[in-house]
Amino acid sequence: MSSLNARAILPVDGSVATNSGGETVDLAALARSTRVLLLTFALVAMSLLDLYITLLYLQTVGLAEENPFARLVMSHGSAGLLASWKLATMLPTVMVLLLYRRHFTAEVLAWVACGVLLMVTIRWLEYTDQTDIQMMSIPTLQGGADHRWVTLVGD
Repeated sequence: MSSLNARAILPVDGSVATNSGGETVDLAALARSTRVLLLTFALVAMSLLDLYITLLYLQTVGLAEENPFARLVMSHGSAGLLASWKLATMLPTVMVLLLYRRHFTAEVLAWVACGVLLMVTIRWLEYTDQTDIQMMSIPTLQGGADHRWVTLVGD
């Protein structure tokens, strides 16, 4: 697909255009594909940010992990295992979004996934704001008072 007018990316109503090669281009599918690609990049960025902050907390003071699967992975004490698990769970979603990016359902999935990760990111902001209060109770948590408390030391 060669030179299309930049305004052609915006339609969502089934408009079509022809490129310089005379091929017909479904502008709505092209627009959806572009949105899904952008949402997928945002999804990956927020997932990697979540992993980074998780590792940062795990390797310093620890954190209360609510997800039992993530807590199980973290219980092995390996940052590499946690990163691998995170990437392995993220990869199928990214592949589905990229393969089906022109479909309405892929766009819905992309918006939902980004919404969930946006909530996770907002939760991290709240969590970091509460760090001062948590710091006072960390010795108690590290002593085993809460089974959800996990740390990675020496990896």
